[in-house]
Amino acid sequence: MDALTQLTKLLAGREKTRAQARADLQKRDFAAPDIDAAIGRATELGYLDDARVAKRLAVAALRDGWAGEVLHARLTGKGIDEATASRATQDAIDELAWREPAAAGVLVKKRHLDGVKAARFLASRGFSEDLCNRYGNG
Repeated sequence: MDALTQLTKLLAGREKTRAQARADLQKRDFAAPDIDAAIGRATELGYLDDARVAKRLAVAALRDGWAGEVLHARLTGKGIDEATASRATQDAIDELAWREPAAAGVLVKKRHLDGVKAARFLASRGFSEDLCNRYGNG
């Protein structure tokens, strides 16, 4: 089986970033030139699109209560470059009409948190220091 065929099969199960696709093909011992060619062709065909994956992940992360630098790190940890991660995050914020104070309020209410526990939890999720301080001092 050639690298492109293997990549197509891998993508049938789940959308991936180029970095994830590269790692998957490397695990299967394909040669670097074959991996590069397969990733190039899959990108040309629209099978691989880091911007599309980044936006999907950003929307899901915002809905799951992640924010700020932590959300950004989750995207870059999937092999998405900084600029694409930033654009995807902003696009997801716009699409969801996401607002940090409202999202924080939903999270702390859902988890029955207040005071310092709420502030620590929000900080761990990437919410701004100012917002966390408001909860910690409230």
